[in-house]
Amino acid sequence: RGGGILLFYFFLALSSAGVFGLCFLVDRLLSRGKKQAADAKTVRQPRRSVVIGVILLVVGIYIALFVPGLLRVGGVVIALLGAVLLLSFCSFSVQYDDEGFTCRTLRGEKRYQYNQIRGEQALATRGGITVMLFVGDDAVELSEAMQGVRPFLSHAYYARCRQLDIDPET
Repeated sequence: RGGGILLFYFFLALSSAGVFGLCFLVDRLLSRGKKQAADAKTVRQPRRSVVIGVILLVVGIYIALFVPGLLRVGGVVIALLGAVLLLSFCSFSVQYDDEGFTCRTLRGEKRYQYNQIRGEQALATRGGITVMLFVGDDAVELSEAMQGVRPFLSHAYYARCRQLDIDPET
C-alpha cells in the first residue's frame, strides 16, 4: 500500500516536470520567433500552432500513458500530431531582403531571387487563403495565417517588378 502512494507521487512529480518542461519549450520557441522577427524580415508559422502543438502533445502523452485499452493508440496519434505542429513551426521560415529570399524547410534551405518567380496562385481552403508562389522548379506554399506573409508578398511583388524592369502599375 505504501509503495502505491510512492509510485503515485513519483508519476505526479514526473508529469509536473514534463508540463513545466513543455511550458519552457513553448516560451523558448515563441521568444525565438520574436527574436527572428525583430532581426530580419521573416515569414513564420502562426504562434497558435505552438500552443496547439504543445496541448496536443501533452494530452496525447497523458492518454498514451494513463488511459487503458485501445485509447492508447489514439493518444499516440494525438501526440504525433502535436509533435508535427511543433516541428513545422521550428522548421519552416522565409527570410527576405531586397535582393531575394531564403526558404527554409525540413528538406533544406534554398535561396531565390525575385526575378525567378514565375507566378502565383491563390487557393481558398477551409483554413483561409493559401498562396502558391512558383519559383523556378519549386513551389513555396504560404498561408494567410502565417506571421509576416502579407508584407512579404507585397515586397516580393515590387522587388520582382524592379528586378525585371516592369512598371508595378501595369
